[in-house]
Amino acid sequence: MALGTKAPESLTAEVLLPALPDPMEYLTLCQHPSQHSAPCWFQVASFPLQLYLLTQRRFPLAAIGLVHLMNRIDVLAPPDPLSPVRMVVHSGLPEPHAKGQLVWLETACYQHGQLVWRSRASYLQRQHKSKPKMDRQPSTEPGIVLSLPRQSTLWTLPVSLGWRYGRLSGDLNPIHLHPLLARLFGFKANIAHGMWSKARCLAELAAQGALPELPYQVEVRFDKPILLPATVQCHWQSKKDGCNFALLSADGALCHLQGTIMPIRNDC
Repeated sequence: MALGTKAPESLTAEVLLPALPDPMEYLTLCQHPSQHSAPCWFQVASFPLQLYLLTQRRFPLAAIGLVHLMNRIDVLAPPDPLSPVRMVVHSGLPEPHAKGQLVWLETACYQHGQLVWRSRASYLQRQHKSKPKMDRQPSTEPGIVLSLPRQSTLWTLPVSLGWRYGRLSGDLNPIHLHPLLARLFGFKANIAHGMWSKARCLAELAAQGALPELPYQVEVRFDKPILLPATVQCHWQSKKDGCNFALLSADGALCHLQGTIMPIRNDC
């Protein structure tokens, strides 16, 4: 496939689903108490459309091997599982990054003519031998200022987690499925999906009553990948205007994920 013959362009894809897919297996794997406490479910429901866009010939990067760096979602209204949902996915132009090329993907979901959920995510195509041009600054993801939250819990993640979530979500990127496949893309072992990690953290926060009322925003930066199998610790700390959380290695030496939840002010 020759990608260099034309200048990169932004792409948009759209689909109308008669209803949302059944979330029960997803809720079980991420340990969500209910669909209404699963703010990342629209991400899974819209992933086939995202993958369709990522695999178009005009998309400037190879979908296989893309690494999820940052994800921000706005949960604006509760999902209606039995009603039609219109999904729109838009990709930005690739940007230089210190480790390769970065691309942004934006997704919006509508029900009853109303925007109920949206996301903005960045993906990296690693290019070990490439260097960003000196006349342009490498792209950086928005940082999240986070002191280590006080409450915590410990999880053990099996090596099969990548395959199980990949089969469920449709994200069968080989970096998640098997150690041998992951090594082809520079990883020592297969890695957990970033969106599973985010969803599992939010499930824990929902169980602890730490999710705010709608509408709210959840922003996460993915740091060190979780090499499977692994034991990780989830930390969180509620605050007046939301919650901070982080996912660390068992010994606390590595930060895998850090995020923040905040209400969306309707009067802003």
